[in-house]
Amino acid sequence: AAVPLLLAAPARALDASLKPSELRLGEVLRVDIRAAEAEAPLEIRLGERLFPLYPVGPKRLRGLLGFTVKASTGAMELRVLRKDRPGEVLKTLAFELRGKDFGKQNLSLPPDKAALPDRPEAGKALGEIRAALAAHTPLQRWKGLFRLPVDKGRKSSSYGHSRTLNKTKAWDWHKGIDIAAPAGTPVFAPNDGMVALAAHYPVQGGVVVLDHGQGVLSAFLHLKTVSVKPGMEVAKGGLLGKIGSHGFSTGPHVHWGVYVHGDAVDPEAWLKREF
Repeated sequence: AAVPLLLAAPARALDASLKPSELRLGEVLRVDIRAAEAEAPLEIRLGERLFPLYPVGPKRLRGLLGFTVKASTGAMELRVLRKDRPGEVLKTLAFELRGKDFGKQNLSLPPDKAALPDRPEAGKALGEIRAALAAHTPLQRWKGLFRLPVDKGRKSSSYGHSRTLNKTKAWDWHKGIDIAAPAGTPVFAPNDGMVALAAHYPVQGGVVVLDHGQGVLSAFLHLKTVSVKPGMEVAKGGLLGKIGSHGFSTGPHVHWGVYVHGDAVDPEAWLKREF
């Protein structure tokens, strides 16, 4: 169902809708635009942030916005703007973002692993990964539903947990899901994409960032081996690497995160919903 719209311009402007009608933290909001104005350079504003719209058919545009665990909740408004006419609002769309309890988790690590994030090179590695996750390539590479990146594995940690380290140190919230499996288990691409990053780091172990296009990316951490190189096109089900327990890890697993314009969202939603 589409969210009711508040008109901020003449009726000629745009036909626009939002899905889903009930949105919670960790989820993705889809904005659909249909009108002659779709030929113009349009974008979306939410608060102080601007988000792109991409063509998905004749006179049709789509934008995706992700909301992390840390997003502000409550009543909100999106504004559809023309880039070539600063300040002109073509449409205002109202929606409500609701909260969600993601639970808590304690990580138990030996002292040598617990100290990895304090190493001098850890900050540089995090910057490189974040830069790769901020890509905005215009081509949509993904098709249909995503698949789990491991054929036979066990979900050992969910998205969104607040976490502590060894019961005493506050730690960052969990930005994906963990899938546990024996070391050496293959890790596959959940959908088509281009390799934006393939590297090894002290905290994250082997890392692959896969660019699915239009601001949607997947990240895979703690790999034992990496089987791809930057710039490679990988089809859904293509081999990315193999599971390990390298870096800041409690055991053999792959951490899979999905990012929309740099915001970490719940990967499991992409297994059930086509965007």
